[in-house]
Amino acid sequence: MVITYYGITCFKIEAHGVSLAINPFSKTPGLSAPRFEAAIILATNNSYQNASLPGNPYIICGPGEYDIASATIRSIKLHPNNTAYIIEWDELRLMHLGEFNDGGEKNLDTALKDVVDAIDILFLPIGGTLSPKNAVGVMNALDPAITIPMQFAIKGYEKKLGKLKEFFNVTGGDMHREAKLSIKKRDLLQERQGVVVLKPPYDIL
Repeated sequence: MVITYYGITCFKIEAHGVSLAINPFSKTPGLSAPRFEAAIILATNNSYQNASLPGNPYIICGPGEYDIASATIRSIKLHPNNTAYIIEWDELRLMHLGEFNDGGEKNLDTALKDVVDAIDILFLPIGGTLSPKNAVGVMNALDPAITIPMQFAIKGYEKKLGKLKEFFNVTGGDMHREAKLSIKKRDLLQERQGVVVLKPPYDIL
């Protein structure tokens, strides 16, 4: 599996020759819309399901369970404007929290009871509606093998977001940046990798 970050809460995930997009955004002031081809789009709220990507992707927005392209996708409504996704694909279990907000931890615990076992990779918003302190609390509660921060301040994006370094000030860990993440289940069986920062195509502030 290969994971690439495009900024805000947008990722491309590739496995078995198939690409899945999460929250591809339309052209935004200061940012260019992602233009990669995807077979599947996951939208954590309605604003992302209208993004134009090449091809004819199958769009999922809202709660439900889907089996598509060898992946099992479960979506859970955490509050009216945000859906979380659990993706089981290529022997890995991934979770994208969307634009999760402060005060939602109780909703998350209730929604995920008896639903999720171990999370291999967590996509965690750390600079938007979730404060760095609460983001670390969510990360510790879910205890993933890998956490990938998202929704932090990047150059050109006009919406005010918290800075990545503020999250690391709370974790107290080192910041390691990768262009993309190539991962297999056996890699996680050998070593938990902690927080992995994927570099978007914009400077990190």
